Amino acid sequence: MKPIHKILVALGIGYLFMSMKKATYKSPVENFKIRGCDPHGCGHFAASRKRNGVSVAGGHNGIDIIVVPDEMIFAPMSGRVRTLYVYSGSTAMKGVEISNGNVKIKMFYVAPQSVSTGSEVLEGDIIGYAQDIASYHNTPSMTPHIHVEVYVDGKLVDPTGYF
Repeated sequence: MKPIHKILVALGIGYLFMSMKKATYKSPVENFKIRGCDPHGCGHFAASRKRNGVSVAGGHNGIDIIVVPDEMIFAPMSGRVRTLYVYSGSTAMKGVEISNGNVKIKMFYVAPQSVSTGSEVLEGDIIGYAQDIASYHNTPSMTPHIHVEVYVDGKLVDPTGYF
C-alpha cells in the first residue's frame, strides 16, 4: 500500500471513531455532582426505586444532580423548550424539556424562568431555578436535586456520561 493510502486509511478510521463519540452537553448547574444515596433513594441511573414499599420495575430513569434550592439552572444544549409539570396531581413542581434534532433532555424540579413552551434557548442560557424537592415532600433528609433524563432517537439513555 502506498504511503498516501496508509494516511487516508488512518484518517478514515480516525474519522469513523470520532463520529461514533458520544455528544456531551453543558452541565445544567455550576458544580456538577450526582446525588449519592440518602434515606429517600439514590441519584444514579437505574438505581432501584420503591413506591409504597414495593420495588418499581426499571429503576431510576435519570440522574439526580445536587443543587441548592433557587440555584440557577442552565440550558445544557440549544433547542426548543417545552415546560412540564412533574406530578399529575399538582402544578407545584415543574420541569423543562429541551429538544434538538434526535436528542431530548428533560429536567424536573426546575421552575422555568423566561422560557415557555415553544421558545428557543441557546446552550448556557438561564432557563430557571432549582425547586426545593425536599420541602415539597416534607423530607429534610432528602438531598436537594434536579432530576435529568436524556433521550436519543426517542429512547431513554443513561445520562451520566453526557455532562
